[in-house]
Amino acid sequence: MRLLLFANSLLAYSITAATSSSIAPRDNITDNVLGITADDYPDGTSSPSSVHSAHRRANSLRKREILQYDPSEEELPTAIVRMDVSRRGPHYITKVAFGEKLFSLVIDIETPATWIARTGFRCFEPRLLSELPPQDCRLGRLFKPDSSSSSFNLPGPQFSVHSINGQNLLGDPGSVSLGLGGLHRGEKTITFTQIVGAITKGYWPGDGKSSGSLGLAYYSKRGMLSGSHVYRSVLENIFGDENVPAIFSLALDGGTGGDLGIGGIPRIPIDDDSPWVQTALIPSGLDEAPTYDIMIDGFDITPHPRSSSGSAGNRYIPWPQITKLRTNTGFLHLPDKVVSYIADLFDPPAVPSPRSENIYIVPCRAKAPRVGIKISSTSYYISPQDLIQPIDVRKPNDKCQLMIQKAGNGKPALGGAWLNNVLAVFDLRDSVDHERPERNGYRSGRMWFVGREKT
Repeated sequence: MRLLLFANSLLAYSITAATSSSIAPRDNITDNVLGITADDYPDGTSSPSSVHSAHRRANSLRKREILQYDPSEEELPTAIVRMDVSRRGPHYITKVAFGEKLFSLVIDIETPATWIARTGFRCFEPRLLSELPPQDCRLGRLFKPDSSSSSFNLPGPQFSVHSINGQNLLGDPGSVSLGLGGLHRGEKTITFTQIVGAITKGYWPGDGKSSGSLGLAYYSKRGMLSGSHVYRSVLENIFGDENVPAIFSLALDGGTGGDLGIGGIPRIPIDDDSPWVQTALIPSGLDEAPTYDIMIDGFDITPHPRSSSGSAGNRYIPWPQITKLRTNTGFLHLPDKVVSYIADLFDPPAVPSPRSENIYIVPCRAKAPRVGIKISSTSYYISPQDLIQPIDVRKPNDKCQLMIQKAGNGKPALGGAWLNNVLAVFDLRDSVDHERPERNGYRSGRMWFVGREKT
């Protein structure tokens, strides 16, 4: 029996504290935050120098009906677990304990599969036809199953991961004790037994630091592993405990990486002038991988006030689009005409790269337009340092690349360059608890957004 990438199993679950001191969680404000880090990546993206502090203060919330609203602690609690996040190019990375050993995993919200490369891993080209030197896959430290405190033995099915990003990985499933959070004194930890893939061969466009991927899509395609083992995602396992609200949140940072909160939202500064909005999550098709899709209203684009481009710009371009959220790339993928329009508003204009017509090059000192994504009648803007990034980090004032690309026939997507500027809250409670009276039109869950305070 062959097991595809959507699988994981909960056998045991517990929440512990790093010390005896207790943290009284505000309903849905997370103290379980995973930290994220940032580094250079072989695709040429670099990390801007913006840094965000770590203290949340909630102000005003704006609902879908565009009414001013202050979210209660029940609606947006503090996270139970805090995880530091680092960034390596387009990848946001956090540390996860496998047994008693820590490994760095890429955060991927487009898949429920969690996997790690094991000792003896063999690197192949993407079609798995010819073997490559191990360094070509650029993996971090490899996992040795017998070094885990949990038994790692689940014979029978094969674990495989395939994606449009070029990942093509094969291995064996096994159960292991995973630990999230608790890396700082006084912070809580979530531990549970999870079925993961121990990858033995394949292709992975790695970053030299991460050893695998932490899949944070909620639903997984069901399939029996062996006997009564059910393949379940990490989030299905965590949110199976009624003491953990079915919420996780991302406060990403293009420089330092940011924070991942489990069970609520991390304590970070938000923009006092930015309203909160919420919008429904749109379920993926039956044949599609589970992704977090929302409906955007359109785009809010204006030229630089001192631009000589001669274009007046369009304050708001109504263009409703089902758009997915992505953490495994820094790029936004938008309708082709919108991307061309944005490129022309730079002064001087951004031009296609000789290497690829979908990569736009512009002088780093060019006057840039202001680009926002409008959601629930509110615009959230991309900061100048996220909109374009140096091609060569050693030459920050030379050539930059536009962090927006044409979607072509694909679904539009909002990657790290936009997510770096908002607090994104993935509220899955309506999807997990079908008895919630507040469900209304949010049966697949909802997203909450608020602007971030730039420091």
